[in-house]
Amino acid sequence: MRASRTRFLLLHLVGIAVGSGGGAHAVDASSAFQSADTIVRAPARDICDLAGRLGSERAGADCLRRRTSLLPGLDDVGPDRLDAWTVAPLPTTIRGGWRGAYPIDRNDGALWAGRGTSASLTAGIATRLGPVTLAVSPVVTFARNRSFPIPDARAPEGPWGAYPWAEAGLDWPLRPGGGSVQTLGAGDSWIEADLDVVRVGVSTERLWWGPARRYPLLFSGTGPGFAHAYATLASPLQTVIGDLRGELLWGRVTESKYFDARPDNDHRLLGAFRVIWSYPAVVPGLELAWSVVRHEPLDGSELGVSRLPQLFLGDPGSEDPSRRGLSMGTFAFRWGFPDEGAEVYGEIGRGSGFVNPVPGVSDTRLALVYMLGLSKASLDENGSGWRFAGELIRQSMELPQPTGTPERYDWGLRPGHTHRGALLGAYIGPGSNAQYIVVDRLDPARPFGFFAERVRRDDDTYWRVHAPSYGFRGHDVEWTLGARAGGWLDAPFLERITGPVAVSLEAGISRRKNRNFVRLDGGRTWEFLREWNPWAEFAATIDLSWRGAS
Repeated sequence: MRASRTRFLLLHLVGIAVGSGGGAHAVDASSAFQSADTIVRAPARDICDLAGRLGSERAGADCLRRRTSLLPGLDDVGPDRLDAWTVAPLPTTIRGGWRGAYPIDRNDGALWAGRGTSASLTAGIATRLGPVTLAVSPVVTFARNRSFPIPDARAPEGPWGAYPWAEAGLDWPLRPGGGSVQTLGAGDSWIEADLDVVRVGVSTERLWWGPARRYPLLFSGTGPGFAHAYATLASPLQTVIGDLRGELLWGRVTESKYFDARPDNDHRLLGAFRVIWSYPAVVPGLELAWSVVRHEPLDGSELGVSRLPQLFLGDPGSEDPSRRGLSMGTFAFRWGFPDEGAEVYGEIGRGSGFVNPVPGVSDTRLALVYMLGLSKASLDENGSGWRFAGELIRQSMELPQPTGTPERYDWGLRPGHTHRGALLGAYIGPGSNAQYIVVDRLDPARPFGFFAERVRRDDDTYWRVHAPSYGFRGHDVEWTLGARAGGWLDAPFLERITGPVAVSLEAGISRRKNRNFVRLDGGRTWEFLREWNPWAEFAATIDLSWRGAS
């Protein structure tokens, strides 16, 4: 019993709290419904089906943890729900971090991982009322938010700290104000009704769409979740051409207070859908998915049913360019080989939200982006062994962009694929490229690993603004080396009082050149900014569902 719940807690902690393993994900409340007696060891593999990897399907909770965890995972035993009218506590997670020179945000959710110390606390409860399941999991955050150099360039009348490029067409502040930051949010809370054929619900959870472990194109855990309603098929629809799954999502995203001073354009309508195909009898292990996300202007804060057609038709009755929507779409695949413990996966997409578009200047027809990844694990019958994984992403055009005069319209309606100043897609930002490799020692009790990453940020801005003066020498490039480990805190006294405690630690150092193109001034200065940035992250999870265990 003790070993089983130990492995379960380690998976829950590392999969949710360790950002560099591929990103935070919504806290899956199904973990509160799993009995320690039913949890079993997974086979020697480190993969899961794309249907679970493409979102927050709670029946695949362990599959989602397996994507980011240092451990091989547990068998999915399904959400063994509580009896009706019974309440269970969700795991309490405490996270802390420190950045030495400048912010590092790697799928940190609502937490602003700025320079200095930062911390967050998540806790909650879950209950079942017949076919309806409810989880309340608020999050409170704090960030010291110490100062660091930022570019002087900014759009006319733009707020201090706002993203200075793309004619202020992206709500991605470089620093949220000049002092400490505290937030209180709904976190990963949701209510869902199981209607047999479909599941419908309302949620504020973070979303993670796509097969990526680290760089999802459409939705990631970089920012806080946004309020949305959804409907998804409860089980695959079996047809003569294979099994189909689908989901429709409809919600509202909000701009930050660091974008503009207009209260009438603070909200946007966001809609998304995805269709997932597999044919295990013919092509075992292969899964394909098509996903589309669209933003539409939303006057005021109303979100009525009459707005639903706008997600698919746009606003064709308006000739105002500022009313034009923003759309993105991707095609994803994953091919798994369970007997070999291997998988390959990828995603390719188009849409102006992936790059850093300046209407009338950037040629968004070239905005073809992609992500590729692979993983190979060699494990023994005890679940111990080594895993190698790698991933790369390309979101820039990497070509000198067309010159011209930007269209003059209300840029305040174009905050990009963001919510409350945080990116909804890959944390590296639009117009960026990255490569990542990791080697993990998988062990049920004491996993550890090492990783390296290279990121070249905002190449589209560089080619448009700075390349004529600096050629290939002025890119914003960052190298990172790090190590991570997880384990169970063997403290019988704490266990008797609260329940088992799992901890994780991750630390590394980054070297960055020309961060945000600070000091680049049209070729007059060639003294580039070079920074060393040591950093560390700590997390602890206490699972109160086993309170009083011996």
